[in-house]
Amino acid sequence: MLAGCSTSNYDAHVEAGMKALKDEKYSDAIMWFEKADQEKSTYETKTFMKVAKRMEHGATALKDGEYKQAMEDSNQVINMKKDPTLEKAVKSNAEDMLQKAKDIEKKEITREEKRKKVEEQGIDKAIKAVDSVGEIREKQKEIGESLDKAEKVKEKIEAKKN
Repeated sequence: MLAGCSTSNYDAHVEAGMKALKDEKYSDAIMWFEKADQEKSTYETKTFMKVAKRMEHGATALKDGEYKQAMEDSNQVINMKKDPTLEKAVKSNAEDMLQKAKDIEKKEITREEKRKKVEEQGIDKAIKAVDSVGEIREKQKEIGESLDKAEKVKEKIEAKKN
């Protein structure tokens, strides 16, 4: 009778863990799978815990902006050999996580490209400013020379008047 009770607890814990996985409550899933494993340690419960831990790690990484880690975790879950029940509970969540991570990566790449473009534009502006300073100095020199010539002409005119 006690063995029957244990099996039903095991099944209930696994079922609760699967629901938590499906609902993206990964820490709850880990807890339920650990309880199931305490009731009856099986390859199945170890696999379930591994998947739940990987999904929790990926979800945390995604939340923290570590999209590459989230991509790695979700790809590992997607490519992991799983039984049909686990596949059903977690595959779409892992694919969603992967897509979100890819979206963040795309935004990050776009942001970096914009930053580089702005930086390049700033460098271009600085170069143009330096070039224009050189042009201004040349013009000042030409104006100075013209003023000197005008001054000499003025002196000659003054000298002829006197």
